[in-house]
This record gives sequence, structure tokens and C-alpha cells, in this order.
Amino acid sequence: MTSFSTNWQTPWISNVNWLIDLVNDLGDTATDYITDIRTIADQLIEGDTIRDEVEEFADTHGVHNLMFLQDYKNAVDELSEDIVSEFLEDFGMDMVEHAPEMFQGEFANGAEFAESIVDDCYGCGELPTWVQVDWEATWDYALCYDYTITDSGYVFNSNY
Repeated sequence: MTSFSTNWQTPWISNVNWLIDLVNDLGDTATDYITDIRTIADQLIEGDTIRDEVEEFADTHGVHNLMFLQDYKNAVDELSEDIVSEFLEDFGMDMVEHAPEMFQGEFANGAEFAESIVDDCYGCGELPTWVQVDWEATWDYALCYDYTITDSGYVFNSNY
């Protein structure tokens, strides 16, 4: 005979209940995040994330961004937390999955990046007409429209 006191909850249900409590504790309504809660519960079961990561992400980036947790983790793994944080300031969480593809490197300023990209693309041959001898002017004239440079010098392609 089965005892009524037997814990019948599965780990998935336990994770869903924990996520509902987390969302509610952070001041949101869990019913607004049913799909995200199910997805995160699946990730917890599969070992793709742990509760501490979910809680820290929700505290830092908000419950409304939970759907981007895995993309965020992948970007941080590929780049770094500092680079991804600066990326988020300029492009937002909804673009985080593209951060690794958009990242162009770290440069002191736009002029340094301009010189690097021209050298990489055109080498020592004839320079294109849009390149000016003044690398800062090259940045200002042509490249600043297609690339974003953060205060720390991280450069991202803005045309994704």
C-alpha cells in the first residue's frame, strides 16, 4: 500500500515550483512567464544551468529576460562577462545571441580599429577611396556608422 506522505513531486515539478516562487519573489507574476519557466525547468533537468545561475541572472537582468539565459551564458563562455555586459549596454539583451559574431576585438579607439580593419582587408596594396590617411577621420567618415566601440574599447559590428 502506498503511503499518502510519499513525495510524488518530480524534479521537474520541483524546479517549476521554485521558478514560480522566484518570479513572484522578484515582483513579477509567474503566469506571465509560463513558457520561460518551462524552458528553464527543462534546462535545469538537463544540467544546462543551475538554480544559482538562474537566480543571479534574474536578479541582475530581470525576470523579463529569462528567455535569454542560455544565449547569455553562451556569449559569456565565448567572450567574457565584461565584454557581454558592455555589449548589452549598446545592443540590449534581445541581441545577446549575436554578441560573439558581432564582436570585432578590443582597440584603444576608433582610429586604431580603422587602421586594423583596413590593414586586414586591403593589406599594403592600393587603399580604397573611402580610406583617409587620418585614421580618426577614417573612423569618423566611414566606420563609425557600421561599428560601435564601447568605453572599454570593445568593438562590435552594428549591422547584424
